Amino acid sequence: MLRLLRRCGRGVVLLALLSVVVASLQFVVPLYMMAIYNRILQTYSLETLQLITLIAGVLLIALGVAEMTRSRILALMSRRVGEYLNNDVYKGVLAGPGSDLAKAMEDKGATDVEGRAARTQALTDLRQVSAFMSSGALNTFFDAMLSPIFIGAMFILDPLLGWIGVGAGTVIFCIAICVELLARRANRKIGEKEGQAQGRLERSLDQHDAIASMGMAGPLYQHWERDRAEAMELSQSNQSLIGILSGLAKAIRLVVQMGVLGVGAYLVITTNSFLPGAIIAASIILGRALAPIDQSISLWRTFMQARGGAKRLMGLMDAVDSQPERMDGPPPKVELALRRVTISFPIHPQPLIQGMDFALSEGDALGIFGPNGAGKTTLLRAMGGLHHPARGSVLLGGTPTEALSDNARHQNLGYLPQDVQLLPGSIADNIARFRFNPLDPKSAEAVFAAAEQSGAAPMIQSLPEGYGTALKPGVFSAGQTQLLGLARAVYGNPVLLLLDEPAANLDIASKGRVSELIGARRASGQITVFITHDQELLRSASHLLVVAPGKSSFGPADEIIRSFSSAQQGKPAQGVDMAKLEASTNA
Repeated sequence: MLRLLRRCGRGVVLLALLSVVVASLQFVVPLYMMAIYNRILQTYSLETLQLITLIAGVLLIALGVAEMTRSRILALMSRRVGEYLNNDVYKGVLAGPGSDLAKAMEDKGATDVEGRAARTQALTDLRQVSAFMSSGALNTFFDAMLSPIFIGAMFILDPLLGWIGVGAGTVIFCIAICVELLARRANRKIGEKEGQAQGRLERSLDQHDAIASMGMAGPLYQHWERDRAEAMELSQSNQSLIGILSGLAKAIRLVVQMGVLGVGAYLVITTNSFLPGAIIAASIILGRALAPIDQSISLWRTFMQARGGAKRLMGLMDAVDSQPERMDGPPPKVELALRRVTISFPIHPQPLIQGMDFALSEGDALGIFGPNGAGKTTLLRAMGGLHHPARGSVLLGGTPTEALSDNARHQNLGYLPQDVQLLPGSIADNIARFRFNPLDPKSAEAVFAAAEQSGAAPMIQSLPEGYGTALKPGVFSAGQTQLLGLARAVYGNPVLLLLDEPAANLDIASKGRVSELIGARRASGQITVFITHDQELLRSASHLLVVAPGKSSFGPADEIIRSFSSAQQGKPAQGVDMAKLEASTNA
């Protein structure tokens, strides 16, 4: 949190100065009351009453202006912090391939869902920190730090009153320390339980249709409610204890304020130096000294959440800042090379893929297939720089794919994930990767070309608004979504096109378009890598890669098929069953 506050250096200084001004002006009311009781009621001077009332009124207006200025400065500080954090947080959350957040999640063996939860947490942290900065809590903490000024004023009135203020302030401060220790330990446990409940709910929302169709909502609710109840129980227990301490601190403050009235009356009776007006003034000053400390206790949980969020955000900022600058180089040579690539996760005892080594050049199309869980998708993601190999490197034209700049990635890589998700916006926006410019004819031509190559053009043209159709959940079928995702992947004719099960949701005619697309790319000298279990689509490949646990086979398609045919006692290659070929690698 201190690092963030240092980013608002002048704002913090102004806030501190204004807090001193506000603290000074807080003496106006007690001094006015002392003047009333000790002078006006003794002299009955209306002129003096009018004069001190006017002065007090002007000073109280100044107090109001100072308070408004403090609120304005907090709003500006919140904006400054947001401007400082937004860009790097956005990079860390969405720029996946090169961010250390992605690396850290992979190093921990996190699943995609857990990785998404970490990214969601970063956005939540950003919102909490910004809300805290503008909430006025900082003013309360500054006021609490200035409480010794008011206690010092108590000593001026009478040393006995000063020591009462010191004692009360010490007790309330100790209570605040207890709240800090309790909140720190409890918030960690509460966060873990709330994270479990939130993760379960998010995974359930992703599988809504399956849950509804098979009646799993009830049992899942019970599991979710159990996690949530544990978090709520911890939270309520923690809040109850903090509430007790907060109530105790408030009770102590009120009792001490009342006690000061009694002590003041005692001093008036027993001494001639303590005047009656000082009784009320002492109570007001003590209340002003203790109130910010008391209020800090109730704000402590908010502060703890903001501090934890700021700590995580600064860690993310450091990770983003540590990334090397990525320069846009010349167009890469059309060559994809894997050099001794090993892919593993900490949760797996053995690497999924070990020592993978091959190269593809102009016009090559690689078909990948193998049993489920063998690492095909992870390997494809590594080729696109979306997963970092444990050892080895993936090179596109001699450059590691994860080191490509955003602009180079946009121009040279196309990726179709297995689970295609389109984003809010028009069809043209999605196909053009949100770089669509309706005023630029070349931009529109590139969108039309991508739709034609993918086979999505007839479907798009049949819509009333065509390429301007807004994408909404549930409007398009799985097959239509896949065609639009394929159009997005081939937009701009990327050097390297990565497709994960591109024909999984397509009809026979659309599958034929995918085969034609692969053939056209081979003819134009580009590289295509695709995962599929479709026998006809595999025939479009120039090379095959059979991925299986512990062993893999790579080579020209005819050689892979011929070797399988030889293993099957000389059966002809024509009409070979790819499913049997896949099964044989797992035998």
